[in-house]
Amino acid sequence: MSVNLLKFMVASRWPYGADVLPGKHTLDVNMQVGRWEGQMGVWWVAQPGAAYVINGTWRDEKFAVWIEDAYGRRVGGIRGSSDEPK
Repeated sequence: MSVNLLKFMVASRWPYGADVLPGKHTLDVNMQVGRWEGQMGVWWVAQPGAAYVINGTWRDEKFAVWIEDAYGRRVGGIRGSSDEPK
């Protein structure tokens, strides 16, 4: 199973992908657009053999980040949300 960071990142010192074990994972995602920068924590529960991508948008000085599965469906949520598994 892997997480592909390429769709979200243009140029970075971080890797473009990572292998993860099944189960719950959390990531702190930093996004910088021009002079604006923000950080958001996301979570998802990885399934065996699945692939995921970090996606995001920026509009009107606000940004959003989420995890998608290989079918483009949003999985997981914002860290600290009421639906986050313990």
